Amino acid sequence: MQSVNIHSAFSGSLPCSRRNCEVSVREPRPTVLIVDDDPDIAPLVERALKPFHLQTEAVTGGADAINHMRQRSFDLVVLDLAMSDVHGLDVLQALRKLPLNKDVPVLILTANGSDDAIVGSFGLGADEFMRKPFNRRELGMRVLHLIRPFGP
Repeated sequence: MQSVNIHSAFSGSLPCSRRNCEVSVREPRPTVLIVDDDPDIAPLVERALKPFHLQTEAVTGGADAINHMRQRSFDLVVLDLAMSDVHGLDVLQALRKLPLNKDVPVLILTANGSDDAIVGSFGLGADEFMRKPFNRRELGMRVLHLIRPFGP
């Protein structure tokens, strides 16, 4: 296992009882699938997750995401809703039927913060919901909370 100092990953205060708060990262490293049709978003999400030594893969559409999730398992999916080919809620619904990824945590990251989007996302099995633009530190901590890549 590898140790990661979460205070060095973020400036500011974190919910940690010690100044030098470290977590152990599993090997192999957890893999996050980033699904967004905006090519500028994946690098921002990857940058937010980099301090935690997570592996990331990015796809630019819902159809690509479904194909990736049919072929291999992921530890977390970060999913946009408003994509040009397949809507994110349809991707989420398809994901929940795939044997390899039916139980994977899903964090919805979208500009659509309407009640319908939030309720629909949770109704189809999303685990978290965040609006764009997003806070990089908050995204990193929510992802860690969902995949728990650290030991006790």
